[in-house]
Amino acid sequence: MLSRTLAALRRRPAVTVVIPAFDVAEYLGECLGSLVVQEIFDRCEIIVVDDGSTDETAHVAQAFAVQYPNVSVVSQANQGPGPGGARNAGLALATGAYVMFLDGDDRLVPGGLDLLHRAAQETGDALVVGAMRSFPETKHYPWDAVFTELAAPTSLPIEDAAAAVHNSAPGNKLIKRSALQKYGLSFAVGIHHQDTYVTVPLMLRSPTVTFVPDVVQLYRRRAGSIMDAHFEREQNFFDHLQVVEHLVGLRPELTPERQAVLDAFLARSMQGFLLRGAQLDEQRARELFTRCGAVYRQVSTEAIFSATRTLQHRLAYSAVIRGDWDDYVTASEPVRSVWAHDGVLYAGQPADEPDPLARAGAVIATVDDVEVTGDRAVLRGTVRIKGTAPVHELNVSVSLRLKGAALALPAELRPTDDRKSTAWQVSTAHVSIPPGTHDPRVVLDTPTGAISAGTRFSSGPSRGQRQTLRCAGDSLLEILPKEPQAATSGLVDA
Repeated sequence: MLSRTLAALRRRPAVTVVIPAFDVAEYLGECLGSLVVQEIFDRCEIIVVDDGSTDETAHVAQAFAVQYPNVSVVSQANQGPGPGGARNAGLALATGAYVMFLDGDDRLVPGGLDLLHRAAQETGDALVVGAMRSFPETKHYPWDAVFTELAAPTSLPIEDAAAAVHNSAPGNKLIKRSALQKYGLSFAVGIHHQDTYVTVPLMLRSPTVTFVPDVVQLYRRRAGSIMDAHFEREQNFFDHLQVVEHLVGLRPELTPERQAVLDAFLARSMQGFLLRGAQLDEQRARELFTRCGAVYRQVSTEAIFSATRTLQHRLAYSAVIRGDWDDYVTASEPVRSVWAHDGVLYAGQPADEPDPLARAGAVIATVDDVEVTGDRAVLRGTVRIKGTAPVHELNVSVSLRLKGAALALPAELRPTDDRKSTAWQVSTAHVSIPPGTHDPRVVLDTPTGAISAGTRFSSGPSRGQRQTLRCAGDSLLEILPKEPQAATSGLVDA
């Protein structure tokens, strides 16, 4: 009995590769060819699921099946949009200990599957993830750093590689089939972004995930593909909403650390749809607004703030959480009203308790030019606030304070030439600036108080460094780096 069991295990494929294929005849040969050159190919079963193609996809797949006995082809009526139905059909037929889902227009690098399988054997993790690269043009992704920081395959809890959760596509992943059965995971059918139903829960539920730093998959970026037309299809908004509604249900079973990982995914992945949602037909926009409110009232404000790209994205989330339709409709417009509270700048009107999602971005100020003409000194620079309209359009006044000189000089404002920022200019008697060094700060007076930002160089070898103004004698006035050797991370006030 034991010998028969061992013989059956030896005959069982090590890996099942499921390839959903819809109208990819032009690329499917490359995809299948990239599997043939893997060392482990003879221990794999390849299941191509022709999802109702209208081109020669089935013919290409059948030609490989004739040549290679471990390649099989299944044909079905199209279950799209999205390949979820085709992936599930292949998974139902899979017999391998591990399974991979590779799209028919993508391909593996030589040895890529071998690396994933060896890593899976070494760590025993249910999920192994390799680095991926897009082609023909290379695009950089937020999760790239997870892999570049590793020297060898490494098993980590997902909270120690949190950016990886945003890479939900399955083509660079090897999954233990028994884990899918254990958690009852399958792909959503008839929607885009359906892969998140499998990969995100698996990353969050697995004790550890193995990350392989080598590139294992080449993801083809082509015009008209599902992933490259996010905001062009109205249904994408609601497909993605269905995804976040499904995934938010995982929160109660997760540790606080993993809730934070999930919350970041939920905030980052929906932000673009939510911000543009008010542009939909009003009935559909209100539906999106109401359903998003139900989801994001469960998500931590800190995660939303950290995961979103701009102030406008955060204001859209704030509006749906508060149920304020009017604020939601205007969230994408430039912010023209700000106020200060405890040294922090917020968008909108003053309130007893500031909304943390309305916190404005950093004040970025520069001194670009100093000029002494006769007995007058003129200083010029720029100022802007991330996420708001140009400063000259805001409800603030601006002045320049020279720390150490007891000077506060009102500034004249005008748009910069590109009209994206605000240029300021101050003029004072040269003798009013005492000899020595003085740190310039641009001060913004709001209806509820003032905030200030030290100026920094915006270009050149000193870009990002704080500036200091040196005055020596009647004619020498110059801007120097305050800390020439100091490392900085950008033009953000300290």
